[in-house]
Amino acid sequence: MNTVLFICQGNICRSPMAETLTRQYFPQVDPSRIRSAGLGAVVGAGMDGRSKAALAAANIPADASFVSRQFTAPMVDNALVLTMSQRQSAELAKLAPNAIPRTFTLGELAALCRTYPGESVKHMHRSRRLIEPAPDIPDPVREDPEVFHRTLELIDDYLRDIDDLFADWFEL
Repeated sequence: MNTVLFICQGNICRSPMAETLTRQYFPQVDPSRIRSAGLGAVVGAGMDGRSKAALAAANIPADASFVSRQFTAPMVDNALVLTMSQRQSAELAKLAPNAIPRTFTLGELAALCRTYPGESVKHMHRSRRLIEPAPDIPDPVREDPEVFHRTLELIDDYLRDIDDLFADWFEL
């Protein structure tokens, strides 16, 4: 069964927001198929309060039971892996090379979906060299709440570009 795995550094800000938004947009998908993890996770920590506040301001409830998880290689099995930065994608390629064809930055996959609407993950992987690199989603961890709101908006914009591909990925 296909899953989506969002990756950031600490798994307390960006990837939990992406996980929460995706679950909101696809309520028919079992929540266990939409996950997040960190490459240097603050294991056991909850979502950053400013991430929760940004979600609440957008009328999106944060999962009160969310707990930060450390990335492990088995997490990529059957997963579309979406990182927040090119550096994280490169690190993931070393940790789980089998996932390279299914690993993108969130911005990269959004750009590919805008350029090649309706295409498969496999096609997106083959086409990634044909587009300009997408900007990373900056880590808001040491920033003020307004930066968290802008980060959420950017993640939301990218996810909306990807929603048709997600529907195919989840076989909806």
